Amino acid sequence: MPRCLKSMLAGVLAASLCLGAASWAKARENSIRLKHIEEETRLVARQFATRVRSELEKHRIALQQMARFLDDRPEVTQEEFSRLGAATLKLTPLFLRVSAVGASLRVRWIHPLEANRSLVGFDVRTHPQGHETVLRAMQTRGPALSPPLSLLDGPQGFVLAAPVFRAGVFGGAVVGTFRSSDFFRAMVLPEALERYEERVLDSGTTVFDSGPSVPSGPPVPVVGEKLDFRGRTWELSVRPRPAVVQNGLRTGRAAFWTLAWLLALAAGGIAGAGASFGASLAARFRSQRLALDEARQRLDGAMQQLLQAEKLTALGELVAGVAHEINNPLAV
Repeated sequence: MPRCLKSMLAGVLAASLCLGAASWAKARENSIRLKHIEEETRLVARQFATRVRSELEKHRIALQQMARFLDDRPEVTQEEFSRLGAATLKLTPLFLRVSAVGASLRVRWIHPLEANRSLVGFDVRTHPQGHETVLRAMQTRGPALSPPLSLLDGPQGFVLAAPVFRAGVFGGAVVGTFRSSDFFRAMVLPEALERYEERVLDSGTTVFDSGPSVPSGPPVPVVGEKLDFRGRTWELSVRPRPAVVQNGLRTGRAAFWTLAWLLALAAGGIAGAGASFGASLAARFRSQRLALDEARQRLDGAMQQLLQAEKLTALGELVAGVAHEINNPLAV
């Protein structure tokens, strides 16, 4: 095989091995980065669940305080309820409205009144999810959270009901109404919303969705957290947006592959030069061996000639000696 071809093959093989090792290293690095992204996503999901729970707990306490007020004062006017409702909404502004439901399960008072006057006298029994929540609050003698429902004025939301008992007798409930989009968007940090998609499900029904996007590129880790609160279980799922994952995996990619190609080229050049030098050295050794063989053959020929000459010289000396011995008697 020609020496240049051997050098080329050695260089290509070395460069390929170098690039293969770089691909393996990059795949391992991407796996480690995905794990880091998943850990960050899990942290964001826990923070989201903690904020939601603490906010629900704060609204639950405010609602129970209103229920105790109604329990202590059986006769409450709309003005008194409005003042109490205004103070409650000031402390817990995520309530869309607060309503007082009587023992007959009809809305007696509501705040704010002007925007919700048409709901006064509404029969809660005609609203299945709301009715079930009030009954559960009555049976458990504690606040109850409703499943996702359509609010009476249209949007999707949920309610929190705190029962009122007077001398152990059910006297109605105080119901706080939430609009899902307003409540959960207040729970989501703006910087988190830019980087993560957040969803809240209740028994498979979507309570909140920050805005899904079409998955693309590398697999996106999805992290879920469960939140049990007052008879309902919410599943909070958080996943980084595909652009965030892609940017995380692309960071340093250009520099990495530039360095990998430079190393591959250097390894290929070194391997090619080494192969060329090895082939040149082997050719030199072969030529030297041939020269040594030729010199050995010449020496062998010269030695044979020398031996033949020595034989002839010895023969000549022998003949001369015989002739001398013959000539001596003849001379006498």
